[in-house]
Amino acid sequence: MRQARALVQMADFGGALKLLSMGLSKCPSNSSSLLQKEHGRVSSLQQQHDRCRALLDEKEFATAKAGLGNLLRDTTAPLVLLEAAEADLGMGLVDSARRLCLQASRRSNTQDPKSLLVQGQCNILSCGEKEDSQFLDSGVSLFKHVM
Repeated sequence: MRQARALVQMADFGGALKLLSMGLSKCPSNSSSLLQKEHGRVSSLQQQHDRCRALLDEKEFATAKAGLGNLLRDTTAPLVLLEAAEADLGMGLVDSARRLCLQASRRSNTQDPKSLLVQGQCNILSCGEKEDSQFLDSGVSLFKHVM
């Protein structure tokens, strides 16, 4: 059960479900109610994540952000944080997207290309009427790094 919960914290819902299913198959049916509850919870989280990912692909950013906000109550996985940042960016909330990227970077051991991409988009969108060359250059260099 602990390993499944750790996988949920890494947004590996499929892996957590697989472990819980293995546990359910090895436990007697009368003693597996806790495992069944956890399996149902993780299954719900996976469905919610899949729905949010589809909403992001469809550019339904506000609805996706609401669903991702619910997911963030159960997991602070960098992937979920970056998807929430992507939703914020789609709604024009550049500062919020930047903060979420920073949180994701702090929780991850490596620099995720998706994080660099969202940060680069934030930098490009931060250019005001003056087109601050520092933000633009930073955004372009982050895009080049990802590509």
